[in-house]
Amino acid sequence: MLEPIYIGNNSKERYTSHAKAWDTVLIRTLFDPAAAHAILKIPIPQSEVPDKIIWTKTTNGIFTTKSLYRSLADLHGSTSMIQSYSSTTFPWSKFWQCKQISPRVLYFIWRVLNNAIAVRHNNNKFIPALIAECPLCHMHTETVDHLFVRCSFTQALWFASPLGLILDKEDSCSTLLSSWLSTPDGYTAFHMAACLMWSLWKARNNLVFNNVQPNFQIILKYAASIFNDFSDQSSSLVDHSTELPNPSADAKWMRPPPLVVKINVDASFKFPQAACAAIARDSAGKFISCSTQFLKASTPIEAEANAFLLGINLARNLHLPNCIIEGDSLSVVNVLNNSTNPAPWRIRAIISDIRNMRLIISVSFVFTSRKANSVAHNLAKHAFMFKISDWWMTPSPPSCIADAILSDRSTSLFHE
Repeated sequence: MLEPIYIGNNSKERYTSHAKAWDTVLIRTLFDPAAAHAILKIPIPQSEVPDKIIWTKTTNGIFTTKSLYRSLADLHGSTSMIQSYSSTTFPWSKFWQCKQISPRVLYFIWRVLNNAIAVRHNNNKFIPALIAECPLCHMHTETVDHLFVRCSFTQALWFASPLGLILDKEDSCSTLLSSWLSTPDGYTAFHMAACLMWSLWKARNNLVFNNVQPNFQIILKYAASIFNDFSDQSSSLVDHSTELPNPSADAKWMRPPPLVVKINVDASFKFPQAACAAIARDSAGKFISCSTQFLKASTPIEAEANAFLLGINLARNLHLPNCIIEGDSLSVVNVLNNSTNPAPWRIRAIISDIRNMRLIISVSFVFTSRKANSVAHNLAKHAFMFKISDWWMTPSPPSCIADAILSDRSTSLFHE
């Protein structure tokens, strides 16, 4: 087992406090090149944040016995240790209160959460001669979390679905389903996700037993059928069509209220680089300013968090008395709007800086769909392609987003 090595009292001795940057010479003197490279990628918060020991096996950095169990099982390659995804922290009471969902689908999700379905990893524990690789990607062992969250086929399916999810490698079935059940308006998303997982399981079995290749459209159509059959008949979401209801299909950019500026933010990411974009517009939809930043990042959520940091920096530079910062990363928005829950450890420093600036700037953080965030998306994509870090204060926006801004102005919704 690796033991932490402490040099000096805390990490502050290894960065220059005035410049708020790592002491590159000292880091490279103390550590081997690989470790030094990893350390230098860690962002240092500009605000004073006390050092904190984190547990990297969980997203929020808090130690849990379950994460330790999983880590030990992975470390020793044990096939006798049976994982259980059932947890006292999972909102089971809300889970069993779900009424507008097929009982067999709900029971299936319960089995998924308790690792009680016949994925190949589970079968291989009892019959070692059986193949354990995923039948969809043929690259990794088929565990419950791999099949429903981490498989490349599954991730593409989640993205193509009305939920439009971009999943992180640290996500799991339990954390995803729990996040929806824990929010007041998350039942519809939970219902959609459950139907999609059920449909994926059927397609997976059809591949394994009948050699029928899975098809995105068929999986989504079957999921839509199950969803519509058990939705509230009075609900406006249900149209009994061949597609899942998609609340963001007709989403449009909404103008801010009078005297308020809206800053849309987004990020483009491809390991190990990212580009962030922030664009400010007034209540008439007119361009005020925009900013981009090209930087290093290890995960998509780091890139998205940096986009919100860029947005609040833009608000500060413009001396805005009141603004809205809007982006399509629900994870980051939830963290910023709920200070009681610990931020994921990978973005803890970034979130700390944003919260610190929020004390001097009147700002609200709002989630929007990708379609309603197209201007920021286009600017981030352009900045990534050409590695641009810049700030525009000209009357006219960059040419790469000029048409998108005009489109938003002509089709945007007015704030009520």
